[in-house]
Amino acid sequence: MLFKFLSDLGLHQFDLTIANTDWIREYDIDQNLFHIGSRHYSYSENIGYFMDKETILSIRTTGEVVNFFATLRDFFESEIDAAEQIMIAKREESGN
Repeated sequence: MLFKFLSDLGLHQFDLTIANTDWIREYDIDQNLFHIGSRHYSYSENIGYFMDKETILSIRTTGEVVNFFATLRDFFESEIDAAEQIMIAKREESGN
C-alpha cells in the first residue's frame, strides 16, 4: 500500500541493485563501496552516499570525499540539517 501511494505521488523507492550496478559507475571511487543513496549537491551535481566497513561517506562524482560519518545518527543529523538549508534557500529564491 505504501509503495502504491508513493508511486501515485510520482515517488519511487530507492533501488539498491541499480544503485550498486549502474549508478555507482558515475563516481570515481572504489566500486566495492556500497551505494546507499544520493542527494542534490549543486545545480549540476548530486552527491552519493556510500558505506565501507566502518563509515558512511558522502562523495562527489570526482571521487572527492565531502564528509564521513561514524554512525547513522551522525549521518541523519547532518542530512536533516543539509535538507533544511536547501529548502530554506529554495524558499528564498522563490520569494516565499
